Order: sequence, then structure tokens, then C-alpha cells
Amino acid sequence: MAFWGQVSADKKLKRLNVWVHREYMRLFARCFAEHWQEWPAWPQPVRDQVLRSVVTFINGLTTSAVTSPSDWPAEITSGAIAFAIGSAASMGKAGRTRRLAAEMRG
Repeated sequence: MAFWGQVSADKKLKRLNVWVHREYMRLFARCFAEHWQEWPAWPQPVRDQVLRSVVTFINGLTTSAVTSPSDWPAEITSGAIAFAIGSAASMGKAGRTRRLAAEMRG
């Protein structure tokens, strides 16, 4: 937690954080493209929304797991990730993320 307080005040840490964020977004997108059968068929705005949703979930989950490890053992963490990815996949298949992406663009 102290790290995140420092990021906003330290330009070097801020640049590092931006780089790390971009790298893991690319990594997740590449993994989805290689291992998620429906991924290539979805329009780019849908893929973007699903990617952001999953990454946002994982960012929050990792924070919870670090601060409360007894509440987030591996089995529960893995189940939560599977549920989030399954939910995102269902939204993508149903086209709900497409509508959400359109609403977000205004």
C-alpha cells in the first residue's frame, strides 16, 4: 500500500507503473488471443472491454490476497478468477459487452 502512495509522488515510479501496466495488458491480450476460442470473433471494442474487466478484477483480487491472505487461499482465488473470466465470456457471447462499450463511448 505504501508503494501506491509513493507512485503518485515519484515520477520514476509512475513511469515504471505505466510500463508494467501496459506490459501485463499486452500479456493478457496475447494469452486470451491464443487460448480463448471466441476471442478473435469478437469486435475490438468487446475484446477491449473484456480485457479491462478481467484485469480490473485481477488487480483488486491481488490486493485482497496480499492484504488478507487467510481470506484468499489459492482454491478460493482460483475459483474467483474462473468465475470472473466465465462471466466475461458469457457477456461477450451475449453481446452485452458490445452494448456496454457503445454506452461507454457515449
